[in-house]
Amino acid sequence: MLAIIAIRGEQRGFAIAGLVIGVVGILWGFLVAAVWFGFVSTVGLGLGTRVHSLIYAQIREATADFSEASGVIMRWSAAHDGHLPATDVGATALADAGSTANYTLLDNDAFELTLVVDEGSSDPWRFSARYESDGDRTWIQWATRNGHLNGTIED
Repeated sequence: MLAIIAIRGEQRGFAIAGLVIGVVGILWGFLVAAVWFGFVSTVGLGLGTRVHSLIYAQIREATADFSEASGVIMRWSAAHDGHLPATDVGATALADAGSTANYTLLDNDAFELTLVVDEGSSDPWRFSARYESDGDRTWIQWATRNGHLNGTIED
C-alpha cells in the first residue's frame, strides 16, 4: 500500500522496487499456501479413504459371516419341520459349525444374529442382523462395542 502511495512522488525508484517486491512476496505466499493446502487435503483424503475402506471391509466380512450363520440356522430349521431353534440350541448349532456369531430367537418368526469384528481392537465393531423365519434378512446394523450406532442397512 505504501509503495502505491509513494509512486505519486518524484523519486519513484524505491517505490516501484517496493511494489514489485511486495507483489512477488504476495504471489509467493499464495503459491506456498496453495501447495500446502493441496498437500494437506491430499493426505486427508487419503486417510479418509483408508478409514472408509477398512470400515467397508469389516461390513463385508460381517455380511459374509451372517450369510454363513443364517445358512446354519436355516439348515437346522429345515431339518426340524421349519421351526426355528431355541436360543441355546441355535447357539450350539452355530458353535458346532465354527461360527463366531451369537444367535437369539426373537419369536417364532424371527431371529437375530450378532457378532464382533476386529476383536483385537480397543473398540471393536459389533454387528447385528435380524432375519425372518424364511431366512430373509430384514436389516443389519453396526455399532462400536460401547453402543454408538454407526449405521443401519434395511433389506
